[in-house]
Amino acid sequence: MSERLAIITGGEGDLAGALATALQEDGVEVRAPGRGELDVTDADSVCRYFAEIQRLDLLINNAGTREDAICAQMTEAQWDTVMASNFR
Repeated sequence: MSERLAIITGGEGDLAGALATALQEDGVEVRAPGRGELDVTDADSVCRYFAEIQRLDLLINNAGTREDAICAQMTEAQWDTVMASNFR
């Protein structure tokens, strides 16, 4: 088991996979939870997930979403989804 632990949010995407591979090659233990395991838009989910963590050396906030629309054309629900995932 590695002495270093990294968590990559949004762990189901290609970028998270590439980051995880690079870190693992350097001997880092990596956890890359997807939304089913860690929903960054839900405070309770975040608290539950990190309550189990004993140590953390690196946190990569990779979770995010986008809506394919110009901001001025986004619905309020689309805006809220993007803001909750990317900035909250």
